[in-house]
Amino acid sequence: MVFIIGAADGLAPGLRQKAGLAVSFGAATWPHQLVRIMLLEQLYRAVHHPCRAPLPPGVKKLRRDQDCGTIRWL
Repeated sequence: MVFIIGAADGLAPGLRQKAGLAVSFGAATWPHQLVRIMLLEQLYRAVHHPCRAPLPPGVKKLRRDQDCGTIRWL
């Protein structure tokens, strides 16, 4: 997996066409250091999503809402 952060005017069209997936943080132009942190945060959130969270000690069951956005400990 490779992440390429483009310049202020975007990526070369040929490079963008070769990509399997293109992700955008919006139309704004962000400094490269900030984009790295934003990407890292999104990857962290994907890995530590509530649907994948381990159960706390002493909790035997977990009811997850269908969208997994809300967790209710039982």
